[in-house]
Amino acid sequence: MVSAGKLIDYHIWATNRLLTYINKTCPEAFAQKTESVFNSIKETTEHLFTVDQLWFNRILDNREENKVTFRNAEEAAEKFNRLHLDLKNFLKGRNLTETVAYKNSLGNLLKTELRNFVHIWLITVLIIGGILLQCFGHLDIKVLLPITFIF
Repeated sequence: MVSAGKLIDYHIWATNRLLTYINKTCPEAFAQKTESVFNSIKETTEHLFTVDQLWFNRILDNREENKVTFRNAEEAAEKFNRLHLDLKNFLKGRNLTETVAYKNSLGNLLKTELRNFVHIWLITVLIIGGILLQCFGHLDIKVLLPITFIF
């Protein structure tokens, strides 16, 4: 079984690769409006960060819910890097089959295996980021393929 640390390393790498690509290749695309579930890559990354942070906070039994706003892809990368460092430190030495308890938004206590949270963190970049970049015509397939097919 792949370790939690290896999976979060992949998540960190993929997020950085995508945000670095946007920042260096098409920074204007970050806030560009589109017809999608979210109105821009910016709004999508803000949502994904908020969700990553929300689930991590729930595992830590922290009820704090903060919506984040990014000025650009570079700032998004910086904030994701800080959150990912916290995630990585939390996951260090843990077994993915470990049961963790958390409270949902209604305050109900639930339990699940840690790997279910890791799965949520792994999908953050893959599908939505790739689709949005493709919508803007900025996607370089050499960027998406290694991210999508690494496993």
